[in-house]
Amino acid sequence: MASVWPMGLEWHAISMFTSTVIRILQFGNDNARNRKLDGDLIDAVRHENMHNGRFEYREEVVRDGVGLAKGLKEMVVHFDLMLVGRKQSPSPLLNGLGEWSEFPELGVIGDMLASTDFTGSTTVLVLQQHRAGPVLMNRGAPFQTIDVGN
Repeated sequence: MASVWPMGLEWHAISMFTSTVIRILQFGNDNARNRKLDGDLIDAVRHENMHNGRFEYREEVVRDGVGLAKGLKEMVVHFDLMLVGRKQSPSPLLNGLGEWSEFPELGVIGDMLASTDFTGSTTVLVLQQHRAGPVLMNRGAPFQTIDVGN
């Protein structure tokens, strides 16, 4: 999973932003395992923001890559800025989608959002986590996506 979490939280601290974190999960048995992997981080941030009217957390469940693309198309019209990680963990949702990438340097999700099939005026910022030896340079924990909207 890409670490876009730290930048999103820093921007969230600026009072003019409302942050929406959308976690995309695949319908089926692997949800319990995936939820547990990030559960501590998500629980901590949700607890910290429980009285913050400018923070929202949602989970979207999709069945396959087609459902993922449809869900992203529906989301993109609701946000001014979307932060996505360049590299995503291997997932059946993404299987085969990389073969259709026009801009593989954006990652599968970034490429989908940059596609002409997606209408709207959303700005997409694709982030890549860099490693310095065995220690991560950014201080964030792994997370799939964070969206900043109004």
